[in-house]
Amino acid sequence: MIVAEDEPVRADAPTAVIVLVCRAKDQKKPLQVARTLFGEAETPVGTTELDLSQERCAQVVDLIPPKMLGAGRYRFIVTVSSDGKELTRGERAILVPETRISAGEPHTP
Repeated sequence: MIVAEDEPVRADAPTAVIVLVCRAKDQKKPLQVARTLFGEAETPVGTTELDLSQERCAQVVDLIPPKMLGAGRYRFIVTVSSDGKELTRGERAILVPETRISAGEPHTP
């Protein structure tokens, strides 16, 4: 399921974040792709080094396990750098709605 930026994700299901990274025609050095999740705290998700000397683009996929995100708004930030210099940065908002259970209401099956 693909979720638009203004649509909420389900807290009880895993959330995949797929990043497409493309290099400029003249960029031949490896790229470092750092991902960070911001909510109440800053959570490093991972850093991947991409060698795009043969290909122009690559995907980086991160999976957020179910029930890891509580109700609230998050920012998933991707920073692409090479040789210690930031080349670009992208950001995606993630909204997790409050459920009846997390709101303290009794759950009725």
